[in-house]
Amino acid sequence: MIVGTDGLFDNVYDGEMLDAINEKQHNALETAIAKALVRRAVVFASITTRISPFAAAASKYGYTNVVGGYVVVSYARVSLSSLTLTRDSLQQTR
Repeated sequence: MIVGTDGLFDNVYDGEMLDAINEKQHNALETAIAKALVRRAVVFASITTRISPFAAAASKYGYTNVVGGYVVVSYARVSLSSLTLTRDSLQQTR
């Protein structure tokens, strides 16, 4: 389970979070994964040409001038179980 602020979810897509988890999953502590997620959020927020999850959602409501990340304080807490996560299983839960 990932709990985070809008700084995380506005800047990092679900699949990108899953990639970060899978990269760190072997022998990684939950805090290491949380830090990796926050680092991604901070880096992605600074890319002014990136279509962030926030920008993508805004465009669905007619806001076409929104690009780049949304820079706010990012926080994440991660709790791992023994389940194996894939992009397909992530899509099935939505």
